[in-house]
Parts: sequence; structure tokens; C-alpha cells
Amino acid sequence: MSSPQCRGRHITNLMLLGATALAVALPVRARAQGADQEPKLPTTAAEFDWGLNLYASSVLTPVSGYGALVRPDSIEPAIKDKTHAWITQLQASPAKGIQLDPTGELYVADGQDAVAKQQFAERLATKGLSADDRAYTLLLATRVFAHPENAERITTALGYMAQLDAMPNSVIMFKFKGRVSLGEAYYVTGDGPAVTTQLTKALAMTPQIPFERRKPVFVQSPIAMLADVLSGDPSGHARIDSIGKALLPLATATPEQIASDSAYFWYSRFFTEEFKGTLQLTAHLGQPAPVVTAMHWYNTDAPTVVSAAAPGAHSKTLGDGVIRLMEFGEYSCYPCRMALPGMERIRKASPSNVQVMYVTQTEGSWGATAYAPDDEAQHLQHYYVERKHYGMPIALWSGPKDSTIDYGFLPRENPSAKAYPIQATPTFVVIDGKGIVRHISIGYSREVEKLLSSDIQYLVGEAKRQASAAPASESPSARTAMAGR
Repeated sequence: MSSPQCRGRHITNLMLLGATALAVALPVRARAQGADQEPKLPTTAAEFDWGLNLYASSVLTPVSGYGALVRPDSIEPAIKDKTHAWITQLQASPAKGIQLDPTGELYVADGQDAVAKQQFAERLATKGLSADDRAYTLLLATRVFAHPENAERITTALGYMAQLDAMPNSVIMFKFKGRVSLGEAYYVTGDGPAVTTQLTKALAMTPQIPFERRKPVFVQSPIAMLADVLSGDPSGHARIDSIGKALLPLATATPEQIASDSAYFWYSRFFTEEFKGTLQLTAHLGQPAPVVTAMHWYNTDAPTVVSAAAPGAHSKTLGDGVIRLMEFGEYSCYPCRMALPGMERIRKASPSNVQVMYVTQTEGSWGATAYAPDDEAQHLQHYYVERKHYGMPIALWSGPKDSTIDYGFLPRENPSAKAYPIQATPTFVVIDGKGIVRHISIGYSREVEKLLSSDIQYLVGEAKRQASAAPASESPSARTAMAGR
């Protein structure tokens, strides 16, 4: 929320975990109207593979009459059927060269793992294959087989990762991404120790990564996921603090680099600010949650505490016995909007002591037209409440437009987003009934929705145990038990 643009992962690495049952049929290339009939070109595996990722991000859906609240498991069978039909179509012309990579991914999506391995093996055996191309294939194979709930598949993924590790450090970024992908895979299945192993190995590569390629280390950093896993460990905060302190200097280029090109100065400032913000965000884990401040409160009563942040602003304090799942997002962020149906599913399935909330803000305009804050808020209310019929409480910050140094105007920063702070959207925060932050994650996928649901279920059970005078071993500090972590 540090900019009006969505800075979250549009299609996160987590979404690649859900790609094993996804693909799309793309039409053959259209010919110009009135032109002579041209031979139709077959759809390539790469084009199908791009469609696969569109389905993974829910941009497209194969289900006729798809509604906002259709459960993800209702979609998977239809995608599975389409995937098989498209693979059958591709079999008429066996893949060669670079097309072997997407073909292998599609075979994994269809459950034909042995054939997928053959595609990757053929690609890796290509004479004269460059180091980068080889590393790409090994990374792709690692990602598509990274399913910890399937012992054979995760063993296969680890085997490909071992081959990638054996390559020279000229492909260090592929190694880094492979370890992060494995960490994400273990994260959504609740294997905390494995997440810790994979992500610490990834972050340990940072000194060997060329400075100009370190963005994935510091921007939307995997350290947020690692901190979430370690937050229940008594030494977790100290470990994250130690890792953060070791990495922070690496976000700044050397004086020689800065002297050679001013771009290194701006990279340094950007990496440093983003990483510090992530560390500040994760520092809230296990601590009291900051208040939520807004001007407009939809589907809920406005709080009575007046805020000095702007005229008409009120703040809601937490820790009132209600377990909360909050999504921080904004209208211009597609993944933020994509996550809302899932938030509604969780809301409808949760007991009365759980509140699912959307924390958002105005952005200064609606479409191409600039609007006053309250007028823009009316458009947002119409979209979220009247058009989409979301029943969750929505806290909308509509700050006044403040002048900028270049004689322009920008909406005043959302104090809720600043307090956490929110570095990328969507960001999810789970808070227990005592107002303690228990979970933070960035980016949305169907797997994340399942993870958030399990976190809520754990806290509901924890609250019941505490009400029944549960033993000390089941106290709120037992964070590692949450969602199996």
C-alpha cells in the first residue's frame, strides 16, 4: 500500500504450486478479414502453458457460469479434463527443443509424471544446451514436482534441485528461486522445519548473487515467510533478527559500484527501504496488533474512538475476544480482488467469534477520472457491497489529498498500512482474540486460502481450550502448532 499500484505478486510463486491441474485452450492465430485462407498453425505447448498459468491465477476459468463464490475444488476437475484433451492434441506433433519444457509441465498437470520426466530428460540431454537453459529446465522441474503431500513427487523435486545445486554459481539466481519454491511448497503444507531449511539455504546465497539481481531477496522477501514459521519458536525472533541484520548491509551497493553508475545508489535505497519495511512488518508477530483506522466502515458499525489522522477518521482497537483475519488490499490490485471471494468463503464457514475484514483505501481516482475522497468511496462501496455483495466488514481509508513537491496531489497515506507496514498487497494478518498477531503472509493463491482457513480453525480451537482452562502447553505461545507448523 506504499503506492497506488498493486505491488504484490500478480501470480505468486505460491500459485505455481497449484498449477499441476491447470491449462487452457488457446485459439489458433486469427487471419486478417478478407485475406486469402491461410493454413492454421497449431497451438504450441508454450501457448498452452501460458494458459495454464492464467488458470492458476484465476484470470480464466473453464467452468460455465462461474460465480464469485464457486469453491476451488469445483473448478479442478473441469481443468483436469481440459488439460488431458489438450495434451492429446499436442501428441499429434511431438515437442522438440524449447517446447519440451512446457510440455513436461503439462504432463505433470495431467498426472503423467513418468512422461513429464522424459520430456525434461530429453531437454537436458540436448547437445550444446547453455548453462542458463539447463538451469531453467531444472528450476521448472523442481517447481512443478514440488508437492510435499506426494512423497514421490517431492523426492523428484529434490532430485532436480540437487542437480541445480551442482551447477556453477553463474546460475545462482536459479538456485535461489528453486530453494524459495521448495520453501513455499512446504509452507502451504505446514512443514515448518522444511520451510526453515529451504529458505535459510536460499537467503544464505545472497552474498554470491550479483547486486543488481538481489531484488527477490529484499523486495517481497521470503524472510516474511520464514519469520511466520519461526514466530512460535522461543528463539524465532532472535533468529530472524540475526538473519535480518546479516542481510541488511547486502542491500547496499559498494562505493565503487555507486561511483560507476548512479543506478546502484537508487537500487540500494529501494532494496534497503523495502527490506526494512518487511522486517518491521514481521516484528509484529507475537506482538499486539496496531489499530485499524478508516473513515468509512461498511457491513459493520463504525468504532467510537476518534483518530487524529484525518477528519472523520475512527480507529478500531483489537483484542476484544474476536479472532480476526484481515486482508490489506486495494481496488487497483487484481490479486487483492481475486482473494475476496476466498475471504467470503472463510467468513461464511467461521463461527461467530471470528471476523474477516478487508482493510483498503481510496487511490485518488476512479478509472481515468479524479474524484474527491468521499466520492471515490461511494464508487468503492457500490463495487464491493452492492455489486459483489461482500458481507465482510470493510474498513475504507479515504484520506484527504495532500499537495506534493511537484505541485500535484496524492491521497494521504493510510495509517493502518503504515503501522504494520504493508509493503505489498494483498497481505494477510491473523490476530487472536487477545489482539496478538499470529500469522502474516503476502500474496494469494488457493493454497493460501486453505492455510488461512486452517489458522483460523486452530485459533478457534485454542480459544475453546483456554476457556476450559487448558494446560500451559496449549497456551498462545505454542505458535508452532498452528496449521501444523
